[in-house]
Amino acid sequence: MAKDGISDVNIEASGAEGGVTATTTTGDLTLEYVGGVVKTANLQTQGGDIDFTSHSDISYGSFKADSIILTSTLGSIRGVVDTGNTDGSVLTATAQGDINLRETSGDLRVNRVKSQQGDVTLQVDEGDLIDSQTSEVDQQSFLDELQVFADDAAVDAHIEAIEMAKQAEYQQYWEARNLRLAVSLSTLPMPEMGV
Repeated sequence: MAKDGISDVNIEASGAEGGVTATTTTGDLTLEYVGGVVKTANLQTQGGDIDFTSHSDISYGSFKADSIILTSTLGSIRGVVDTGNTDGSVLTATAQGDINLRETSGDLRVNRVKSQQGDVTLQVDEGDLIDSQTSEVDQQSFLDELQVFADDAAVDAHIEAIEMAKQAEYQQYWEARNLRLAVSLSTLPMPEMGV
């Protein structure tokens, strides 16, 4: 436990997985976990912010601070957060894989939560989920990303409609061809059988 914060500390894990516990009564926590999977992380500060980076998974974390920044450069993030109750109390999370976080007390103001290749799940137990991006640049960035998803969905729907139309045409072709074959066989004269 530190009184005035913990800053710019690199923690190296010697095994495949480990844990981190750090608490301050005032000030910020800025930690980087280098090595294996963070099996458990318990980080708390009163009146400060947390900035925690892991190069692998954060299997389970409990984070309590005014604002929280979580980064997993090559893995996923799972855990509970308890951010402050002011407009400036925000959550920022970035991961390569899934992000699954639950706010345990009050509103969750989200600055940005982004997964490169996974799913994002945010749960708020006792408050609201609030978009804290207030600048036009932040809002435009969000709208641009949303438009990319909408464009992708529209392209996928268009491709699916074309595929269905081509399949229907193909089916009609074979039905017409089989019908013509049946009609031409029925109109052929039958050879006489000699006795």
